[in-house]
Amino acid sequence: MLTNLPPSAFADPALRPGRREAGLLLAAAGLAVLLRLLLLEHRSFWWDEMFARYWMELPAAALLGEANRIETNPPLYFLALKLWAGLVGTRDGALRLPSALASGLAALTAGRLGTLAGGGRVGVLAALLCGLLPLGLFTGMNVRPLAFFPLFQGLCLLAAAEYLRRAAEAGSASALPGRTRAAWLALYAAAGLLQIHFHATGTVFVAATGAAIAIACLLDRRLGAAALRDWLIAGGVIGLVSIPQGLAYLGLRDAAPIAWAQPPTPFTLLQVLGRALIAGEGQLETPLLRGLFVLGVGLAVGIAALGAWTLRGTLQVWPAVVLPGCFLLLLLAVSFLRPMWATRFLVGLIVPTGVLFAAGIDRLWRSWPGRGVAGLFLLLVAVFNANQAFGRTEHREWFIPGRALARLLEAEPVCQGPVVVNRTYLQLPFWRHYGVRLADAEGFLLVEDAVAARGPVWHSQTLAYMHRAGLPIPRSLGVSEFGALGAAAPHLSLVLRDDPTVPLSPSVGAALEALRVRFAVAREAAWGDATPPNIRLRVLCFADPRPPS
Repeated sequence: MLTNLPPSAFADPALRPGRREAGLLLAAAGLAVLLRLLLLEHRSFWWDEMFARYWMELPAAALLGEANRIETNPPLYFLALKLWAGLVGTRDGALRLPSALASGLAALTAGRLGTLAGGGRVGVLAALLCGLLPLGLFTGMNVRPLAFFPLFQGLCLLAAAEYLRRAAEAGSASALPGRTRAAWLALYAAAGLLQIHFHATGTVFVAATGAAIAIACLLDRRLGAAALRDWLIAGGVIGLVSIPQGLAYLGLRDAAPIAWAQPPTPFTLLQVLGRALIAGEGQLETPLLRGLFVLGVGLAVGIAALGAWTLRGTLQVWPAVVLPGCFLLLLLAVSFLRPMWATRFLVGLIVPTGVLFAAGIDRLWRSWPGRGVAGLFLLLVAVFNANQAFGRTEHREWFIPGRALARLLEAEPVCQGPVVVNRTYLQLPFWRHYGVRLADAEGFLLVEDAVAARGPVWHSQTLAYMHRAGLPIPRSLGVSEFGALGAAAPHLSLVLRDDPTVPLSPSVGAALEALRVRFAVAREAAWGDATPPNIRLRVLCFADPRPPS
């Protein structure tokens, strides 16, 4: 029991980093930032980034008003991004820079938590792992509010850990100087408010933090009523300030972009969580990568469990073990009440997971077989990072190579004319980010005649609202209209998403064959691998009618 530990158990000088450890922590954070800076423009914007890039162009009044009742992300991030873009422009790297810096600096919070948990070596390992976990590296190079989550959540965890440690050293929370208590509580409240006002998942994490610390205050007599009162006050402040945004969350009218493809279950939820943490997002799936993923998840679970066992009986078990547990329980409950993509929640576990991995690896490193296990795990992390950064990522339609595709349509003379796509997620409205001509190109979404007869097809209300702000949205084009367009236009570009699990309908296939008879394929390009469950993206530029036979 924590109540049986003497105050000296939390005042070990080994938990206070010296100059060498502090230098290594800074170096680890610097490495995390450097990797993100080197890869800032390596990939083109994907769906969520393109959305953020154009959503920020809405007027501030719209972001704070109607848009906040449509989009699941609160307006604070987009308002900040709007100001930033006004200073540096809208290039990929310029918009990604704040995310890279925030994501990299989160390694410092993980390092300090690791030092509190197990000393300087654990701290340095935690900083390295937090900066290098594939999911953290992926989100840290994205124009998304989630890129800031590890930093904000790391600050929340750090404030809780420091408060608990100092209260234990003083013998009770009431013995702490008022300024010390106020400083850590203010840091916790500020970081919690930023989370809630950057992304809806922040609400779940702040609730989990409050629950975990309240349990700690109730179980440890040295913390007692004074500590519980402090944290209830901090939670109350966060709750009061967040009432307007909470009402906006409750009034959301469009949950389509975050709906699950299948009903969530404990198994599917944990499966997605484990995969994303070890392998990252958007990678091409192959039998080899699936096998490495299974191996990596097994090692990760074992190492994290060993790390949790190592931290038992210390106050640091609360921010590193109990709090993530509360977070996952709340996540599971919320996923049933309002389905959401689990990987977006998992970003909030990057910092505590880094600490658990570091504690487990430090324990393993005491024997040669343990070093082999730890080395294999670190090697897998490096492999998935390399594959995520430089491998092919056309696993899903969100991760298409938008820059290369748009520049092909922009530069090739034979690719002029109307552009027709067969999936809403092919981002046709967004391609103008990479091509001037595409800003004015006539765009169409190819659908069945019965679908076209029902009116415009949007993937969500959010795109419809962006259309009101000036973003060009392709109009629905039935198969029969598609045939007429092909017969009349001198040039036509067709962008197809080939999915082995969802083949083209017979009517679309027939229309495409008719187009091949009328035109020659003057330019063709493809990205991806259409082996299940991956997709392939094809561009067919039709021009120059075939000479009569």
